[in-house]
Amino acid sequence: MFSWKKKEVDSVNVREDLDAVISFLKELNVSDLIKKIELMRNLAREEEIIHSPLKKDNLIKQITTLDQIFLAYGSLENDVDINGVRLRKIASELLRKAKEEQLSELVQERKKKMDWRS
Repeated sequence: MFSWKKKEVDSVNVREDLDAVISFLKELNVSDLIKKIELMRNLAREEEIIHSPLKKDNLIKQITTLDQIFLAYGSLENDVDINGVRLRKIASELLRKAKEEQLSELVQERKKKMDWRS
């Protein structure tokens, strides 16, 4: 019925997708996330040695810090997932081309591998 839309969505430009993955990896900066996790670790250590009146403040700081970690980590997960989808689309496109070139043994070998499955 709407076959033209399917082709548009399923179309793969290997070079552009690889450029997007490379760009993502080059821009990947997890130093802020590491700093937040290190802060969380330090707060957890402090909690073990501080006295009762300070524990509330420490817990509030831990909860606030963990909120920030969840936000940063969630964004990172989404970006990684998107680039994983790109790579699986590239895999499908390469297998399609390999099949056209009658490389059926290679196609069958790759289809057995989890990374190559769409």
